[in-house]
Amino acid sequence: MKFTVDFPSGDRYIIKVDAIEELEDAIAKKFGHQFDDLNIYFEDKEEGWCVLDFDDISLLFDRKSNSLRGSFRNLTDKDNGDDIPDEPTPYIPEACEEPILGAREEPILGAREEPMFGAREEPILGAREEPIPIDPEISINDQETNPSSSQKRWPHPFIIHDHIVRQSTLDVLNQQRLLSQSSRSCLLSGIFNEVTTKYQLYFPTNSNYIEMSKAIIEKWPHLVNSHHNYGDAVNFFHRRLKTAFKNLRGKIHTPIPEIINKRVKFGKRRAVGDGESNVSKRTKLSWGVPNYLPPRIEGENDQSQMVHINTIQKESRKVSAQRDHQRSSFAMVQTFPDRRKMIVHEVNPIAIIIEQYPLLASKSEIFSEFSRLVGGWTIISRLETIKDVPILRITTTCEKNYLTNVRAMLAGCRTEESRLYVKNCLKMMLTSFLLRESTFSIFDQTKSYPRLVGTSASFDETDLSTALLESASFVVKIEDQIIAQANNFIEAFGIMTASYYVFNLAYPKELECTLTFIQKYILDIGDSTKTPARVSGLVNKLKKLS
Repeated sequence: MKFTVDFPSGDRYIIKVDAIEELEDAIAKKFGHQFDDLNIYFEDKEEGWCVLDFDDISLLFDRKSNSLRGSFRNLTDKDNGDDIPDEPTPYIPEACEEPILGAREEPILGAREEPMFGAREEPILGAREEPIPIDPEISINDQETNPSSSQKRWPHPFIIHDHIVRQSTLDVLNQQRLLSQSSRSCLLSGIFNEVTTKYQLYFPTNSNYIEMSKAIIEKWPHLVNSHHNYGDAVNFFHRRLKTAFKNLRGKIHTPIPEIINKRVKFGKRRAVGDGESNVSKRTKLSWGVPNYLPPRIEGENDQSQMVHINTIQKESRKVSAQRDHQRSSFAMVQTFPDRRKMIVHEVNPIAIIIEQYPLLASKSEIFSEFSRLVGGWTIISRLETIKDVPILRITTTCEKNYLTNVRAMLAGCRTEESRLYVKNCLKMMLTSFLLRESTFSIFDQTKSYPRLVGTSASFDETDLSTALLESASFVVKIEDQIIAQANNFIEAFGIMTASYYVFNLAYPKELECTLTFIQKYILDIGDSTKTPARVSGLVNKLKKLS
């Protein structure tokens, strides 16, 4: 495979690798990890020559790039340019990725001076050889700083071209299949990248959103079928586009005059994006959940973070036996501060977080992430200390109604190990009833908060004793996303509890007292929030019995 690397000094190299996975190491070995000012080109079998941002190397797995031709030489001194394309096609960031800001736009040396698609065809006297869309009434400097200039270039009608959509999403749309949430996110992000990079428009007007929504429906009319009518479909994509633009603007850290002016105008002086307004509301709702935001590890930057994310995504595609656990664990540790910022400040849906950090959707990583948050100890080891808590000495009428079978199971245990396990489970279940809540709430599939889904045939949601059988197994879900699998009830309960911390979630009202009791009395995690009276009352009773 052949990749062309351009330096700001004008030097150009072609790097040959046998597999895409080797590209990161090859570039790092030859040039170090300074990727900020590099332009990288690759030759795609279907797309031709494309500009590639180093952050998007992982996206090549979705392209048919295995047929790339390969050679290795220093083009600065030896090459006459015959092998390099005359006009490289600018690479549009794939839909699920963040937009590439600050990247150089000039074509490779020796390219023709024709502008790229969508630019005016006449050359600009005295300007650099980059293809810059220009309005005859506005100077070049004005276009770079004046937000209104991008509105004058807005096309009528707005048209969606295939190249802005990820190929896998494009296949789904062209086959007239319904969009999943991830595919829809890819489509909307592709439109965001097109609008911001081509028209420099970060805050579309209401009419702009409507035009984009209509363009989606006109290009793929079958999308109307999942709505009542055409107008309903347009309104749906209008809302989704507005939300997508807001979320994606929040991920931009490069100074953009239009974004800075908006933030100053509305009092958002800290450059953390539009999602910051949700933080205070979420903090008030987060009963005992710390909004922990550690600083980046020394030596880490945006480019190195993307290398780690590529490693995480690459390793996640492997089966566990073939995965490089040491490398993937290192990448998860290095990206921990940025991941916390994404979770706490940007308040993304769980599916988006898992999409960027797919290894987080596993039992081992949920437990590891929790340990990073609390200082190293494991949640299972703390949950097992419930064996020393005299909860069973407190009775409740609910126990007779719902825990009789669990008591019978405890009496029938033949080994000390199984007896201890059932007793600990019984104490966890009894805690909810003592706090006037219901253990059944952790199995409620109509909710979006972390919950358990029994996967064994013997499990019955109306009989809590079936959750303790040796054959019992569970998956933990948040929203519609499966987070991890568990082999027993305590393990599943531990994953569920850890998820509130890992994803910075608010305790639901149905389990607020139960989770607060577990947090402050069993896990021994204190905070400044007020403890509910029911929890304080139960703690006082237990202290008297100890």
